[in-house]
Amino acid sequence: MGFFDGDFDLEAFKADFEKLNEVKKEYAEVEAGQYEVRVVGLELGKTKDGSKDMVKVRYRIIAGVHTGNYLFQNQVITKGFQIKIINDLLESFESGLEIKFEDQFQWLDLIDKVKIAIEDKEYGLDYGENNKGFKTFKITNVF
Repeated sequence: MGFFDGDFDLEAFKADFEKLNEVKKEYAEVEAGQYEVRVVGLELGKTKDGSKDMVKVRYRIIAGVHTGNYLFQNQVITKGFQIKIINDLLESFESGLEIKFEDQFQWLDLIDKVKIAIEDKEYGLDYGENNKGFKTFKITNVF
């Protein structure tokens, strides 16, 4: 029974799909603390309004009460100190690559290479909040 070959129960599929649209999976808020994670997303993107570039990191919690939940680190990169924040993070992933910024094209390529190099690694992550209310992320261990 295939989706595209015509041998498919379209009405049952539509009913199932509508049920899924009505169900919203609820996740418990992940509080500040230490988590064992994998990096499952590392990419350059844009802010919601599309006006600024940012690096987006998505961590999946792989152990403990919040297993399966995600933490999202988004860092705008319009100033030098923001590039340094990301370079420090990339260094902490211990990818084996030299982390440096030469220009935006080299750096984007570097981010892609780091993403590939760390895809099977697990990390200890200290997740918190600073005194200005911004979420903080610090790699504490590489497993």
